[in-house]
Amino acid sequence: MNKQLFILLFALLSNYSLVYAYNFEVDGVYYSITDSKKQTVEVTHNADTVNTYQLEKYSIPDKVSYNNKIFIVNRIGDRAFIGCDQVVSINLPESIKSIGNSSFGSCKKLSHIHLPNSISKIDIFAFAMCEHLESIILPSQIDSISDALFAGCLKLKHINIPDGVRYIGQKAFVLCRNLDSVSIPKSVVDLNGCATFLGCSNLKKILVSWPQPVPIHPFMFEDIGAKQCKLVVPKGMLPKYRKAKGWKDFKEIEESNF
Repeated sequence: MNKQLFILLFALLSNYSLVYAYNFEVDGVYYSITDSKKQTVEVTHNADTVNTYQLEKYSIPDKVSYNNKIFIVNRIGDRAFIGCDQVVSINLPESIKSIGNSSFGSCKKLSHIHLPNSISKIDIFAFAMCEHLESIILPSQIDSISDALFAGCLKLKHINIPDGVRYIGQKAFVLCRNLDSVSIPKSVVDLNGCATFLGCSNLKKILVSWPQPVPIHPFMFEDIGAKQCKLVVPKGMLPKYRKAKGWKDFKEIEESNF
């Protein structure tokens, strides 16, 4: 493990604390009650063990029964699956509204996860260090790509950021070394994240949709090799991108009809 990956792993684990207690367990999945009146729960971990979830596949139900009551599963809690090295595939139900901090962090074998469009928030580090995650379809309702969301996802190849996302956080894709293309919609208005694509050494194409170049952080595309990465912009906008700060550093800029 090189120095950059070690620092990232340290940051993730520093964010990790086995302090959450669960209220009950059903079919090997642990739950914490978040609202007793609305009868909602989140998926959590067993605070007494490390690597709570050790099966290869999990399918989270939308409802669970406990003490003769039916609870709606509407959240994946902070650090719920963190460090669960055996998990390969996870399916989440339409009842899920949010995914917590570091929920799937360092699930090194995770290669597939179904994220329903009901999800509107995915917190920081949620998929950091998921080294076998090659592709993912993001929910259409999210409005931000949180800080370090996919940091260290070494096999992630492509990401299509949903229209409606307004913010891309710092280090969101840091060290995604196999990432080869990114599509950024015109809904994004904040590109001030530092080192967002740092270490994405294989990035070959960035597609943007803004009719006018938006301001970007000076280190947003640091270390991707702007001379090797192609920037694709809307038809007729090439002259403006050729002059815009940050964007003009791309050696190859071409137009396209989106």
